Amino acid sequence: MSQFINDIIHAFYVNIHTFQENNWDYDRFQTLSKDHTNRQIFIDSYSYYLKFLFQNQENFQRLHEILADSESKNWLTNLLLFRLVGHLHFKLPTNNEQHWRDRQKAREMIVSESETDYSGIFGELQKYGVSFEDQHITIDCWWGNVAWTFLFKQYYFSRNNVQICPEPGDYVIDAGACFGDTAIAFASTIGSEGKVFSFEIEPYNLDVFCYNLLQNEDLAERIVISDYALTNSSETQLYLHGEGPGANISNAPSSIPIATTTIDQLVYEKSIDRVDFIKMDIEGAELSALHGAVETIRKFRPKLAISIYHRPNDIFEIPLFIHSLDIGYQLYIDHYTIHSEETVLYAKVME
Repeated sequence: MSQFINDIIHAFYVNIHTFQENNWDYDRFQTLSKDHTNRQIFIDSYSYYLKFLFQNQENFQRLHEILADSESKNWLTNLLLFRLVGHLHFKLPTNNEQHWRDRQKAREMIVSESETDYSGIFGELQKYGVSFEDQHITIDCWWGNVAWTFLFKQYYFSRNNVQICPEPGDYVIDAGACFGDTAIAFASTIGSEGKVFSFEIEPYNLDVFCYNLLQNEDLAERIVISDYALTNSSETQLYLHGEGPGANISNAPSSIPIATTTIDQLVYEKSIDRVDFIKMDIEGAELSALHGAVETIRKFRPKLAISIYHRPNDIFEIPLFIHSLDIGYQLYIDHYTIHSEETVLYAKVME
């Protein structure tokens, strides 16, 4: 057993005997809020992850070795511990005063009720006024979109003089655009010389996205929307399941067939002469979409911001795959919630 796994097991036994207060995200997990102190509810997931850790200890050890900085290694340790013992026994570093202040600040940015009739898992949308990158943005969404995109700046990595994010003039692929908040943020950053290619497959999300572009016409000119699903092949027939931000695709039939494409095919068909930044948050389809982007990644060596939390294996399979391309990517991990969601792998080829 490696020293890394030994350290995880030692920390497991230390933390299992502690109790953490104020460590539950009531906004995110509303249906479990009344019972979140009942350990029995979570035992199956915790025991599953303990077995999962031992079954994949070589992969976790390898990931730990290739991460580029100590903060990323610490995040890996912290996220594993959180999955092993849960919110009752381990508190992530994100659970701090600034985190809660920013969440409250996002709530206070409401301008009015939304003119859309969309209502989902987090209730009805509201209209927000946001200042970002010297732009005034009007956007209909949930307060969480405002907090994570514009205040926490998820997908904008900056640590120890390393920055991995869109920059002025960049050509950006935004996979999993939801209501358009990330696309609009990216468009603000890249300026008039850049371009954002956004992908969103959920019909209600797309309607809100298009409405938000009408509210931000100067930024809309920089954004191209596609309702194709990104995967490893344009010949795959997939179907939409669920609705809202958590909607996902699979080959199991449903009433909504989804056309597929690849990033490599997009670049070829649109004659795109560069790709500078790729962001993916596509509900577990990230690895497949990366396989469909290998030629683009090899040719342009874009900065990457890839979600690695939807499937258990994502946390090591995605970084190990990118590392296996042998292009010279430096890999970093950052995390944006007080629970197990919103872990992002950042990658950049250092010149």
